[in-house]
Amino acid sequence: MIPFLIGLSFLFLCSTLFLFYTKKQQDRELEYINQKLDSILDHNKTEKIQVFTDDKKVISHLIVVNRLLEQKNKTMFACKEMEKSIRRMHTNMSHDLKTPLTVILGYVEMLSLEADMTLDAQKKLLAKIQVKAKNMLHLMN
Repeated sequence: MIPFLIGLSFLFLCSTLFLFYTKKQQDRELEYINQKLDSILDHNKTEKIQVFTDDKKVISHLIVVNRLLEQKNKTMFACKEMEKSIRRMHTNMSHDLKTPLTVILGYVEMLSLEADMTLDAQKKLLAKIQVKAKNMLHLMN
């Protein structure tokens, strides 16, 4: 009976040590995942988390976390592309508005500086200013 109890105690001890080791291993893996995830998020990295484990729960969670990281990366890329597009559009709009404004300012300057301009010439310049202003309004709409 004593050898049986000793064997049973040994088996219990081995089981307890195995469970302790498994729990410690899982804790290390989860801590690594946590640190890696913090690093990825804090530094806007575009990497995924890889852990070599046999733990099905950890693998399942990693799959979901990596899918979320992939979605975050796609969203970041889309935002950067949108920013580039907005900058290009702003540059084009700026150019499209500056050109008619410069022409309008030139006509206004001609009207203000040339005191001996005929009424007919003034009307022609005002008509040109009106056309350019309407073009600008059309561009803005």
